[in-house]
Amino acid sequence: MKYNPRRSFTLLFVSIFLAHSSVVVFAQHARADVEVIACEQLIPEGDTGYLAENLACPIDHGGVVLSDDSRLELNGHSITAFADFSEASPEQTKGLAGVRCSAGTKCEIVGPGVISGFAANGIAGTRVRVKGVTIRDNGGDGISAYETVRAEDTVIDGNGGVGVRAGWRVRLVRSEVGEHSGGAVLKRIAATRKQARSYTCE
Repeated sequence: MKYNPRRSFTLLFVSIFLAHSSVVVFAQHARADVEVIACEQLIPEGDTGYLAENLACPIDHGGVVLSDDSRLELNGHSITAFADFSEASPEQTKGLAGVRCSAGTKCEIVGPGVISGFAANGIAGTRVRVKGVTIRDNGGDGISAYETVRAEDTVIDGNGGVGVRAGWRVRLVRSEVGEHSGGAVLKRIAATRKQARSYTCE
């Protein structure tokens, strides 16, 4: 085969470009581990937050905040608050959730572990996935999601609102939802309440 310097240069350039692109893609998708050491700590986008010990929060604080595609691992620990929400208004408790996922994002919370005692919801977000977590005794809903909820091996009981509230889809896999004053599973559209359009329990 006749040597073609122009063709060789083109192949070399393409190889370098692809190698550089692979490094960039890997860097963008690399997931960092972040220890949770404070209430209302923000876990950056795409990272994994983890508990090395129990996290107890003051009554006027929320628990942990997750960014898009972030994950929280409880590792057998609890996130708790001891809020007196018996006479609190929704404005006073807004945002004081055990785990709050930033608006419009997807997030994941993995147990075993407990989220309890917060003035607002146990977990709040848009597209929420929960596995192996006990969510109990919070002032609002157990889990409240603007769009979807998937809960596996999860126990939701004794919360002040609805057990699971979602705007579109709820899927419960090997999970238990106890009695709640607002109902076990509800879908909320604007000011109306109705059963979730897609609600499966396995």
